[in-house]
Amino acid sequence: MKTSRFFLGFEACIPPLKLPSSGRILRPESLHATIAFLGENPINLDSCPPLPWKIGFGVHCDQMVFLPKTTPRVAAFHFSEWESQLATYQKEILSWLHPEKPMDFYPHITIARAPIEQDLWLSSFTPFPALLTHFHLYQSIGHLEYVPLQTYKVRLPFEEIEHTADIAYTIRGKNLKQLHRHAQIALSWRAPLFFHYFSHFQASCLEEIIIDLNDKLSLLDIEHGSPIKAISFHGDIIEKEPNLLEWEMLIDV
Repeated sequence: MKTSRFFLGFEACIPPLKLPSSGRILRPESLHATIAFLGENPINLDSCPPLPWKIGFGVHCDQMVFLPKTTPRVAAFHFSEWESQLATYQKEILSWLHPEKPMDFYPHITIARAPIEQDLWLSSFTPFPALLTHFHLYQSIGHLEYVPLQTYKVRLPFEEIEHTADIAYTIRGKNLKQLHRHAQIALSWRAPLFFHYFSHFQASCLEEIIIDLNDKLSLLDIEHGSPIKAISFHGDIIEKEPNLLEWEMLIDV
């Protein structure tokens, strides 16, 4: 009888991708970024250090990796932009679990398991954005099934909303920098090539964010054609509560 195994990790969400027909590909609802393996011994998530933030994170998937390196059995997307707050929490979790032996974490989102043709995955890969959202105690029950047993919930970095405009999103962030990043990731979900124009411009107000987004959309439209024409100069940033800002982003198509 196969023994259940447990681990801690973030729920991961990626945009629609054309994946190679190689390996046993995880279903979208099973995508995750593992933080710590627990083996056969689950823990109570309520005893873990609580999440110090309210909103999920946008990250950059920048390369394919195959793990473990010696005898690869997993195809995964390595991600960068491992924000200091997220990295600090990961170290806190690992130190809490293994105080006698601090461990490092390799940031990745598992996408498929063996048998894997590495050349196919490498040749099909282009960088893309991903979201890390709710934090779960997972149970692995086999056949690529990963069941959340307990959850710390967070708000999504962006959500599409109904509006009289062509397209509208609620964008969330703890500050202007994060609002700008999450707005760009939302646009990349709708227009994947926009991701190649991703900007780390430090805006000082909402108007500067909108101007930067529109500059990048204009460049995308000139060079490749864009399904998105412009971001409306609309709305204000609302502080819903401490460290939680929201902006209603309206898109003209």
